[in-house]
Amino acid sequence: IDFHSFAKPVMRVVAELFERARQAAVEDDARLVLLHIPWGLAFESEEALQSYLASPQYRHLSGVLRASGLPVIDLAELWQAERLAVARSFYLHHGGRPAGHLSPAGNAAVAGILEHRLSPFLGPR
Repeated sequence: IDFHSFAKPVMRVVAELFERARQAAVEDDARLVLLHIPWGLAFESEEALQSYLASPQYRHLSGVLRASGLPVIDLAELWQAERLAVARSFYLHHGGRPAGHLSPAGNAAVAGILEHRLSPFLGPR
C-alpha cells in the first residue's frame, strides 16, 4: 500500500478531529495547542532525521497540523539541533535504539517547552 492511498483518508479524519477539537475549545473559551512528538528513531542519525523530515508522511501531517489554525509545537523541528542528546536521553531505548516513548528526561523536556510556550496564557502561579 502506498502512502497516498492509505494515509490521505486517515489525515482527512485527523483534520476533522482537529477541527472539532478547535470548535469545542472555542465554545468552552479554552486554548488548544497541538504537540507533534516524533518517534525516537527519527533522531537516531542525521540521515534518519532528514529522511523523516522529507517523508511524505511527515510533510502531510505537518500540513494538516498547520492548516488546523491551531498553535503547533513540532518537536521534530524544535529538537533538530539537539538530535544526539535527544536520541540518547529523551526516548526510552529498546535493543539499544531510541524507541517510540519518551523517557522521564524527555517528558521533563516537553513539560518545560509547554510551560515556556503556555505561561503567557496561564497567568501568575
